[in-house]
Amino acid sequence: MIQAVFFDFGGVVARVDHEHMRRLEGEFGLPERALWRSMYETPEWRELRVGQGSEEAWVLAIRRSLDEAAGRPVADQVSERWVECWRGLDEGIMGLMDGLRGRYRVGMISNATLTLEDELRDHHGIHDLFEVIVNSARVGIA
Repeated sequence: MIQAVFFDFGGVVARVDHEHMRRLEGEFGLPERALWRSMYETPEWRELRVGQGSEEAWVLAIRRSLDEAAGRPVADQVSERWVECWRGLDEGIMGLMDGLRGRYRVGMISNATLTLEDELRDHHGIHDLFEVIVNSARVGIA
């Protein structure tokens, strides 16, 4: 019998516009998936998501990876535009969570940085929707 339902944050609760990412990659002459790889497929991200390393080292790795992928300096311009790829909270998922609450325990499990809980509370105002939040950076495993 199902007792709980868990949701991921990035790409589930928070919408990522992958089509817009592809448009930005084209605009800046980046190979396909270069934005995603630069953000989430580096050793610095793998460390950060389990509570090691630093956000500063991760940001430097992102910038270096973007510049290498483009073959020229593009990180400044891309970083200014990256936020366009995040489309806020997914209203459909929010409605689903609302419908599940009361019948099931609702939680979040996410590979994230140590700032996830603050972001959920202070930026999105949804921290209290989850009975438990399992953040990979806090538990030390992704």
